Amino acid sequence: MPGVNSELPEQQVFNQYLYMRRLLLFILPVLVIVFNDVKSQDVPTQVSGKMDKTYGRYLITLGKSVNGFFCAENIDLTDSIILQNEKFDVNSNIPLHSFVRLNFAHHQLMLFYADSAEPIRFELLTDSAQNPGRIFFFGANAAANELLANHLLLSANGKTQKEIEKIIIEAPSAVACLNSLHSVLNKFERILDELFDNQKISGSCHEAFIAETEQRFLLCCKDILRHSTLGSQAFTMSKKEMNILINHLYTQYDPFDKRYFTAPTLISNITAKCILINDGIIPPVIANPKDTWKSFAGVFTFIVPYIGVYDLAPNSIQHYLVGNALLANLLFNEMTKDEFIEVYTTFRKRYPASPYIKIIDTRIPRTRFLEHSLKVPIIFTK
Repeated sequence: MPGVNSELPEQQVFNQYLYMRRLLLFILPVLVIVFNDVKSQDVPTQVSGKMDKTYGRYLITLGKSVNGFFCAENIDLTDSIILQNEKFDVNSNIPLHSFVRLNFAHHQLMLFYADSAEPIRFELLTDSAQNPGRIFFFGANAAANELLANHLLLSANGKTQKEIEKIIIEAPSAVACLNSLHSVLNKFERILDELFDNQKISGSCHEAFIAETEQRFLLCCKDILRHSTLGSQAFTMSKKEMNILINHLYTQYDPFDKRYFTAPTLISNITAKCILINDGIIPPVIANPKDTWKSFAGVFTFIVPYIGVYDLAPNSIQHYLVGNALLANLLFNEMTKDEFIEVYTTFRKRYPASPYIKIIDTRIPRTRFLEHSLKVPIIFTK
């Protein structure tokens, strides 16, 4: 009957539970935003690892976020350490509530999440056939870090990506496609919800892992959606429906949204959205974009091949993207000194208060030529 609640008591209780949990998950991100100064604070953290076979004396480094943005290229060699006797132990200033990339012999070994000053400890076990085995974490948020390190969450390759691409190719409409896609995403998000409900991970850890999972989901959609815009793949749904699908996905899981800034997968999706804006598939977010970074496309051909579309992102996103690109160049030395100076001078003028400046200034060569060329004083810190 109209106006009468026909739900069973059990269903009412379950719905109340869902409401309270969703309310809590809404409040937690708000609290993190309110205390953003705490979120970007660096705290001394012990990171230790143990391998179970001889790897030799290799360098262990950490890629840490910058002001809340994930940045794999932010590697400070002063807190690196050599793997000895299959063990390492290092004290590093790690930003609160952030993903960290642990590099082994200059290659990514794993990602882990840190949201407190508690020690991060892991152990890598190898089977009898010398195949890399499981990674075990200990301490805060160990359950989530184990899922991440052992590739048990949604992965932007393999069978999950193929499943997602098949759904997009065969779906008759955008609505039908979204329903099927969300069922795939929800399967992985429920794993994280269960860890949080059972108090095995913190609220900020749950928030960060959900953000990364959603960006991985979008990354799984990215390539096949690009094929649809290029006409290089046949699809069941019409072009009109495909454009509806693309706009919906890049709105619901918008890589320009600040809630995703900690996600390691973010940059690829930001670039993809900029390309879609450039192609006229997604509406622009900047009324009159300038060709600031497009003018430097020729010097970023290897590290950042799509820097030419960064001008189409919001200004705060451009700051993050180019800051990361400059740090990447300091690692790989793709640019000449003159090319670097030209880009970096533009960056400093546009973002004079950028946290990247202090980081970059401590890692570029200490030469009078560089300081003179930049026309600004460089402050080196120990």
